[in-house]
Amino acid sequence: MLADAVGADGDVAGRHGQALFAAAGELLLAQVLPRSPARDTGRYSRIPDAMPLAVQHAPDIAYLAVVICRERLPEADGDEYVPTEVQQDDSIAAYLQPGHWPTSAVAPEPLASYGHPADEWQHAAGQVTNAVE
Repeated sequence: MLADAVGADGDVAGRHGQALFAAAGELLLAQVLPRSPARDTGRYSRIPDAMPLAVQHAPDIAYLAVVICRERLPEADGDEYVPTEVQQDDSIAAYLQPGHWPTSAVAPEPLASYGHPADEWQHAAGQVTNAVE
């Protein structure tokens, strides 16, 4: 799988590189880097190093920062909240902030927030997705 992808970009002329991302025995992304990286690297890690791929699109790299959390009203008896199964009074909060790196560090775009009952979150995710597009 990964061995077959390495060097499979022979149809691209000139100096260039490859960005390959794989997980669980499956090739997820094979992307040609128009500019060859400063040095060849190969790394196995839980979090991929996507910086060589991202830098190819600098200085205007679009991104979307997303924070999703489940919130629960405090228990009447004052017990500490321990997340288990979804309960009727749970809600899901999603906070989204689009931007373009590096300009958003100076002039951030507005933050959008959405709140929905937890048991309706699967249905409400479409609303959030439409806001992103």
